[in-house]
Amino acid sequence: MKHARRGLVKKGNLEIMKLFGFGEIDKIKIVDFKIITPIVKIKDDLVFSFNLINTENTPLKIRLEYGLYYQKMVLYRKKYLK
Repeated sequence: MKHARRGLVKKGNLEIMKLFGFGEIDKIKIVDFKIITPIVKIKDDLVFSFNLINTENTPLKIRLEYGLYYQKMVLYRKKYLK
């Protein structure tokens, strides 16, 4: 049961998030998002910044996760006909 709840929290399931005391995501706004290093090689650092704004008058508990996916490099070869 514990593993299933963890999976649902990781997926952002709103009902489970409420059970764990997390606030409503529509009350949080992301502003000033900036990517400082737009090109990142494997083992390099991705540098970014942003601000979170709570639009409620009361404090909210939030869970913040992000993922980084690398784009596969595709090489094209031209075929020449003789």
